[in-house]
Amino acid sequence: MLRRTIPIFVLVVCGLPIAGGCTILGFLMSPSASEQKIPARFRLADYEDQRLYLVVRGTRTSGMDVEVPELLSKAICKEIVRNVKWPETSVINAQQAGPYNAFEYFSWTQVEENARREGAAFLLYVEVIEYELIPISSGNYWMGKLAARAILLDAESGQVLWPDDQTGRILRTAVDFEKKGRTELLWRLTTAAAHCVVREFYDCPKQAYKIGEEVKSIDTMMKDLE
Repeated sequence: MLRRTIPIFVLVVCGLPIAGGCTILGFLMSPSASEQKIPARFRLADYEDQRLYLVVRGTRTSGMDVEVPELLSKAICKEIVRNVKWPETSVINAQQAGPYNAFEYFSWTQVEENARREGAAFLLYVEVIEYELIPISSGNYWMGKLAARAILLDAESGQVLWPDDQTGRILRTAVDFEKKGRTELLWRLTTAAAHCVVREFYDCPKQAYKIGEEVKSIDTMMKDLE
């Protein structure tokens, strides 16, 4: 009985690729989880010879601390250089390009003129709309949140390039517990927010696209379903 079972088993196994057609071969040849990527919504890498002007500011009601615009700007610049593969000189940080105050009256016309004067093809505007850091008990423990609206425009025409709805993408980040203090919490929030913006500009690995600090609100979930 055993003699007859072995040839039949071998025949069945060997015949699987034929019987299954392209199904098994497709499975074996499909990219692994680590190789799968979320396609860019607007591929900045296609314009590596251009420049981008970055503006980060906060609304009057955001409650944003004074150091947030600089930290968030630097985090976004770093993400673009590392993941979009742009040279550092192609990203112009308004915080460092000249006289600029993230808390003063905001004029779109002036910002667009500044971007064009710097020779930028793109204008990335990030506005902090909610911000709060809360100490927990008497120890050096903290929790906090940061929400922002981001939009990418053609610096010359003012045309919105991302997101598709033309109104700006709202992103929310939060940390429920940070035991290393306020500085570490602020670093986590700004780094997470920067990732949530820049990941839309390159083919982001699927495993890296979503992060623990991201908070999915109804508005962002609805946009993801579009």
